Amino acid sequence: MKFYEALLTVDVEPEFAEAYKKAIEGENDRYFTENPILDKEGKLISNEIKPVWSGNYVSVDIGYIRPVAACCLSITVVSRTQTNVEEFIKQYEREGATLIKKNF
Repeated sequence: MKFYEALLTVDVEPEFAEAYKKAIEGENDRYFTENPILDKEGKLISNEIKPVWSGNYVSVDIGYIRPVAACCLSITVVSRTQTNVEEFIKQYEREGATLIKKNF
């Protein structure tokens, strides 16, 4: 099995760590959305629900630095496509994360 992997870290304030964890994991979850298809007159032909997913599986671990004045999030990402992981790394580096390791 071939997967592409990366590990990033980012420092956050301890009181926001759980929210960051939930947000980062949540934005990479699968979700369903409406998919309206209209004809040339603008009439609805179909509005089937379709799945949306980035293609990445993301997990966030919270590490507390003693004394609890700082917090370090470890963000791991796994995907079957290298491009997905590279885009993820670029996005999070722009937002202040540090790439620790990548496997590709």
